[in-house]
Amino acid sequence: MIKSMTIIPKWLKDKKLIEEYLKLTSKQQVFIQRYIINFNARLAAEEAKYSKKTSKQIGEQNLSKLARFINCYKAYQKTESEITVEYVVNSLRTVAERCMGDKLDSSGANRSLELLGRHTGAFEKDNLQKKTDIEIILEQIAEKAENAIRGLEQ
Repeated sequence: MIKSMTIIPKWLKDKKLIEEYLKLTSKQQVFIQRYIINFNARLAAEEAKYSKKTSKQIGEQNLSKLARFINCYKAYQKTESEITVEYVVNSLRTVAERCMGDKLDSSGANRSLELLGRHTGAFEKDNLQKKTDIEIILEQIAEKAENAIRGLEQ
């Protein structure tokens, strides 16, 4: 009987991780290989031959169990591609500016600006556009109360 050989991915260089990888089931190895292609846990679980009924749940479990391998792959990709956050932000800024130029491409400009906004946290919950009216009023009241207390202390 021929024993199947496990092929170690080229992005896996750490000795400890290689040892851990070799201890994984073949389904888990296939899950990792498929996930790093499509970044869809449910689909990667199905492609690794897990049950379609439980693929979403197993995909989520595998993501947490196998995160160190996926993070290792992402780190490898980052160094191999030499794409930095600065490069992406500058490229998005350039695209947005071009799209808003003479020949307006509003969808391209909007998408670039949306991605830049997400990167900078412009849409996070602590920004005013996400707060409810009640939250804004409560913050204003709290601020006025603090100012009044400071005025009494002086």
